[in-house]
Amino acid sequence: MNMKRTRLHTIPNGLTPTEREIMQRWDDGMTIEQIAATTSYREIYVRKVLHTFSDSLEDLAAERHVRSASDQLLAAIQTYQRNRYQPIEQGRAA
Repeated sequence: MNMKRTRLHTIPNGLTPTEREIMQRWDDGMTIEQIAATTSYREIYVRKVLHTFSDSLEDLAAERHVRSASDQLLAAIQTYQRNRYQPIEQGRAA
């Protein structure tokens, strides 16, 4: 009997506690470097776990980039709208 296979089947979702911790930190928005810095895991191990259990590390990074850009655009639009409708300061010529 293959001990590794048996062990993985007894772990919920097929992940060890370490792998779950890394994946949770990734899902929370941490970078590979941040995960390694805030845990005792080396960057190469973090990358290996993410590569193994993520659909595609590149797709996830691209999705984060798009999400970040969208958040920045929304903030800029909201700032523009707030500033656009503010009254002109008193004492300034119209």
